[in-house]
Amino acid sequence: MHLHPVIPKVPVNHSHVSSRLCRALVSMLILLPAAVPTMAWQPTTNGPTAGLQEVRSAELAPEPVLLRPDALQSDQKAAAWNRLAALGLSSDTGVLDARSGNWASLWLSEPILPGAGNSLTWSELSAPTKAAQGEADAIAELVQSRVADFLGSHRDALGIDPAEIDWRIGVHEQGRLVQIHGRRMFNGLEVRDSYLTASIVAGNLVLLGTHRWGLIELDLQPKVTADQAWNRSKAGITRAETLQAMDEARLEIVPVAADEGYGHKLVWVTPFKAPGTVENYRATVDAHSGELIELIDTNHYADHPEHRGAEARNVKGGVYPISNDGMLPDGVEIDGWPMPFADVTHTGGTATTDAGGNVEGVTGNMTTALSGPYININESCGAISETSAAGDLDLGTSGGTDCTTPAGGSAGNTHSARTAFYELNRMAEMGRTRLPANVWLQASMPAGLNDDAWCNAVWTGAGVQFFQTEAPCSNLGELAGVLDHEWGHGMDDNGTNGSVSNPGEGIADVFAALRLGDSCPGRGALPSVCSGFGDPCTAAFGCTAARDIDWARHDSQAPHDVAWANSNCGGSAHCRGVLSAEAMWDLYKRDLPARHGFDDNTSMEIATRLVFLGADNVGDWNAFNNGNEGGCAATHGYQQFLVADDDNGNLADGTPHMQAIFDAFNRHGIACSTPSVQVAGCAGAPSSAPTVNASAADRGANLSWNAVAGATRYKIFRTDGVRGCGRGKALVGEVTGTTFDDTGLQNGREYYYVVAGFTDSDTCMGPASPCTTVTAGQGNELFSDGFESGNLTAWSSSSP
Repeated sequence: MHLHPVIPKVPVNHSHVSSRLCRALVSMLILLPAAVPTMAWQPTTNGPTAGLQEVRSAELAPEPVLLRPDALQSDQKAAAWNRLAALGLSSDTGVLDARSGNWASLWLSEPILPGAGNSLTWSELSAPTKAAQGEADAIAELVQSRVADFLGSHRDALGIDPAEIDWRIGVHEQGRLVQIHGRRMFNGLEVRDSYLTASIVAGNLVLLGTHRWGLIELDLQPKVTADQAWNRSKAGITRAETLQAMDEARLEIVPVAADEGYGHKLVWVTPFKAPGTVENYRATVDAHSGELIELIDTNHYADHPEHRGAEARNVKGGVYPISNDGMLPDGVEIDGWPMPFADVTHTGGTATTDAGGNVEGVTGNMTTALSGPYININESCGAISETSAAGDLDLGTSGGTDCTTPAGGSAGNTHSARTAFYELNRMAEMGRTRLPANVWLQASMPAGLNDDAWCNAVWTGAGVQFFQTEAPCSNLGELAGVLDHEWGHGMDDNGTNGSVSNPGEGIADVFAALRLGDSCPGRGALPSVCSGFGDPCTAAFGCTAARDIDWARHDSQAPHDVAWANSNCGGSAHCRGVLSAEAMWDLYKRDLPARHGFDDNTSMEIATRLVFLGADNVGDWNAFNNGNEGGCAATHGYQQFLVADDDNGNLADGTPHMQAIFDAFNRHGIACSTPSVQVAGCAGAPSSAPTVNASAADRGANLSWNAVAGATRYKIFRTDGVRGCGRGKALVGEVTGTTFDDTGLQNGREYYYVVAGFTDSDTCMGPASPCTTVTAGQGNELFSDGFESGNLTAWSSSSP
C-alpha cells in the first residue's frame, strides 16, 4: 500500500542546526569536490533516433560523504554526540552526511506501533480499529502521523521539517515491516533525489536517514519562462521540430555540488520524446540562467548502447523456457505451455484463464489476444487473435524468429509474444505473492515485442519493450532472462521508494537471476561470452548474456568491489550495478549456505524474501567514496536488507541472518561495520524440514506433510517448467495445518513445490522441504521426495 497525501506549502525556515554543523564539517573536509559546471556530452547511440545528444552537467547528483562522529574534530564530535544524546542514542549509532550535516543513518529502536519489539498498546495510541486489525491503509496513516510527530519533536537533533515530506509508505507482512520513503518538497517544489528513508520492524522505528537533504537558500522566482526553457532544450537537436513534449514543463529544485556541501538550483524540467521512437527524454534548464544542464534518456536499457461449452478449456502455446540459442533442454521452443491470466472472449462473454491457462464455462468460439489483468502484449508484427471453436486453444509453435508465426496463425502470434506473455506473467505472479499490497503488481503492464530492429530492450517507465533481431543481438524478447530483467526495472521503479534505484541495473539482474536460478540472465543474447567490463566471463561457463553476476565465473575469479568499480566503470550504471548484484547472488548461493548450512531450496526462499523486501526502499545501493564501508547510509542496500531480516525491532542486537548478509555485501565493499554484526533472533524457530507427500488432482495437486517442532504455520511455494525447484517460485499458500490443496494447474504439466515452517515472524523460516514434483491431472501416484538421495522413507503406497 502506498499513501500520497497532499503537502501544503509551508513558511521557509532557514535557521536549522544542520546548516551550522554542515559548515563546520565542510571546513575540515578536503574530500568534497568543488562545483564543476562543465558539461559531459555523450552521443546517444543506443537508439534509432539520430541527432539527440545527452547532456549531463558534472555538478549534478553530488555523492554524499559519510562520516562517523568519531572522525570529526573535538568540538564537532561533541555537537554530533549531543544530537545523538537528545535522541536517547549512544555515540556509535549514527553516520553523518558531511555535505549536509544531517544524518545519513541512525540506528534506533523507537516504538511507533504496537508490536513484538515494544509494549505499546492500541488503546493507549487511540488508534483506529482498522489499524489494530492490520489494514494497510490505516497502518500507513497512523505511521505517517507517528513518525511526523517524532521528527517534529526532535527537529534540532534531526534537521528535518516533517512538513517538507511527501510520504510514500509501504506496509508489508500485515504491518510487521513498514517502509517509508519521504520525498522532499520545498515550498511546494520537488527537490530531486532528496528524501528521507525510514523503516519500522515489529513496531519499532529501527532505521532513519536522509539523502542529499541540505540547507536550501534559493530564489524561487524563475527568470526564464517555460517556453524559453523548452526552446533551449531543443537548440542544436537535429529534427527538433518533430519533438513532442509529453507534459507541461514544471519547476523543480536540484541539488548540485558546491564548495560548502550542497548547493541548489531552480530548474525547468520538460519530459519529451521523438515520435516513432522508444526514447523518453528529460530536459533540465536552469530557471535563472537559461543554461541546459541535463538532457538524458530516462529509459532503462538491458545492455550497453553498443549491444543493441460448460467445460474446462485450456489456452497454451510454444515458449522458449530460457533462451532461443538452440541448446537443450531449455534453449529450444517447447509446445503446450500454459498462457496464464489471459483474457478470452467467447460466445457467452469474457473470461480470464487461471495460472494454468484453464478457463471454465466457455462455450463456442474462444479467442485470445494475449492480454490480461497483469500483462498486455503489443506485437509490432501485427495483431494477435487466435481462436478455437471447441476444446483447447493452442497457439502452436514455429521455426524462425522475429515475425515468424505458426502456419495459419495471426500475424502477432510470434515466439516472443508467447514467451513474453508466459514469462512476464510468471514473474509478476512471483512478485504479487511476495508483495501483495503493491498496487503496480495488480495492474496490467504493457509489453511491446518485435519493434524495429535494435540491439536492446528497455523499461520505459510505463512498460517494457523488446526489439527484432539486430547484430550482434538475437531477439531479446525471446529470452526469459532479458524479459525478467526489464520487468525487474519496473518492480524497482514501483516500490516504496517510487523510483529506479541507483545504480538500478544490479537489482534488475537479481530479479531475473532469482527467477531463473541462474547467474547469467539472458543466455543467447550475444554471440560470445560477456566482456565483464574488462574482466571477461569465463568461456567454460558460456554466459552469452550482457553480464554474469557470479564473480567466480569471470577470468579473475575474484569478487568485484568498490575499488574495482572506481577503476573500471567510469560511472556506468551497468558496471557499477555489478557490486550489488554479486552481493545478492553471493547471499543466495554462498553465504546463507555457508553460515547456516541451508540447502538451495531454503537459501532461495530466504534470499527471495530479502530481495523483494530489502530492495523495496533502496535509493542508492551503496557509496563509491567511502572506502570499504559503502553501505552505511539508511538508503543503502545493506541497511535495508538488515531491516528486512530483523525479527524484533532492534538492529543493535543483531538479526537472524546478519552474518551472512554482512559477508555477502562486505565482500564487495558495500557493507558497514554499524550496527555490529550479531546473529540473533528466531528463538525456537523450526530446525527440521517437513516431509511432503503429494498426489495429483484434476487441474490441481494435494499436498500433506508432518508437523515440525517450532512451526506455527507453513508456507507453500510453487514453480513449473524446466529447472524444477531451481526456478523462482510463487508463494501459493499459507496454512496453520499440515495439508494444502493447490488448484489452477494445467493437466499433464509437472509442478514443483517446497514447504517450510515459520514462527509468527516471516523472517523466521525453518528448513524447506526437499523438492516435491506433481503432474497435475494424473490422479494419485507413487511419490518420493527423497528418491535422488536414497531416502525412501517418504514413499506413498497409494494406488493410481
